[in-house]
Amino acid sequence: MDSIRGLPLLSGPSPHSEESEYCRKCNKEFNRLFNKGKRCNHCGYQYCGSCCNHSALMPRIGVYNGFDPVDVCSYCIEVLKVTAMGRASLRAMPLAHLKAYLNAYGLRAPPHAVEKEDYVRAVIDARQSNGCLPRANEDYYRRHSIPQPSGERPKGFLARMAESFSEFVDSLPQPDLSSHAPPPPPPPVPPRHTAPRPPPPPPRPQAAPSSSNARPAPRQPQNNPPGRSNPPPPPPTTQRPTPQAIPIEELLAMKPEEISALSIGGLKAILQHHHVRIPQDALEKRDLVDRVVTLVEAARVEKEREARARAMEEEADIEAQRQAWEEIERKKKAAAQKEDVGALEGQAPQTEVFTDAPKAAAHAAAKLERDGLCVICQDEDANIAIVDCGHLCLCLGCSELVMQSSKECPLCRTRIVTSQRLLRIFRT
Repeated sequence: MDSIRGLPLLSGPSPHSEESEYCRKCNKEFNRLFNKGKRCNHCGYQYCGSCCNHSALMPRIGVYNGFDPVDVCSYCIEVLKVTAMGRASLRAMPLAHLKAYLNAYGLRAPPHAVEKEDYVRAVIDARQSNGCLPRANEDYYRRHSIPQPSGERPKGFLARMAESFSEFVDSLPQPDLSSHAPPPPPPPVPPRHTAPRPPPPPPRPQAAPSSSNARPAPRQPQNNPPGRSNPPPPPPTTQRPTPQAIPIEELLAMKPEEISALSIGGLKAILQHHHVRIPQDALEKRDLVDRVVTLVEAARVEKEREARARAMEEEADIEAQRQAWEEIERKKKAAAQKEDVGALEGQAPQTEVFTDAPKAAAHAAAKLERDGLCVICQDEDANIAIVDCGHLCLCLGCSELVMQSSKECPLCRTRIVTSQRLLRIFRT
């Protein structure tokens, strides 16, 4: 075989080593719940599940021929792969790996080996007919080539939990035993035969033992041991008041120099109140001032346009009324010229006079109907767009009413989560 096909072969069962409580490679502690030990079927030592997760083929013992996959460790799988390699694969290996393989199994290299082919031939010649190495070489590998475990052993799961629990118990505050100390013994009473009867004690010492619950005031500071005094309370923090947005009427009366004199918080409050998007690259105050000046200019142009529209509507109303009166006068003159006609013929023009006047006024008003108005009030221009649905259908006043009531787009009922989802649109 010139390449590795399938799993490597084992010569037979390995001798069992003594039982161990730790992994041979990573030194982890075994336990029956989380980290059970596995025995390698080539070297015979015990490993954890992470260090013994490779497989090799073990020949069956009995009447049934064949092989069964068994567990081998991370140490043995490397040398077993070399044992199963063909000549072409061995030639592709580095020379240092071939020498390490021969030393691991105690195989002797040719005495005057110079070429890599000599070492490849030595590896192949050491194999038996079953493709495995002799038993003596495998025993040499088990005794001398498996690394010894390191001195430091990582703690297992249960040991770590016990240590963390003990640290938690140690971190708990200890009870103050000074407040529960027994009271000092009373002073000895002098004998009666050696001294006259002492005067009655003052009332203060007698009041102390009379009540078991009363404690004198000087003993209260003993509850806190020295060095553990209560920290001083933090100073009260005063929050800055949120700057209020200046009304648009006052901004229209201000000059650009006066606008630039406003604070940064005031400029941001104005832009947020009118739903003007503040760019992320706005690092200087000049950028905010330019945005506010643009907002004021747009509001001034809108006011002028509304004033012109109202003037045109008033002129249209006056013109419609003038035309209506002229039509009425013309009808009256035409009716006066036909006085010789009967009363029925004289009433018909009067009916036409009073029915034609509203039609003329409505026709004139229809010419002045504007597009792009707010869908709620139908008075102001729609200059607030909803970002989520893209509808440009609200004015500033109606947008505030919507955010205070339904918080939905009046056209498609899309939910408006916050006022930041409203965007001011400037008309050119």
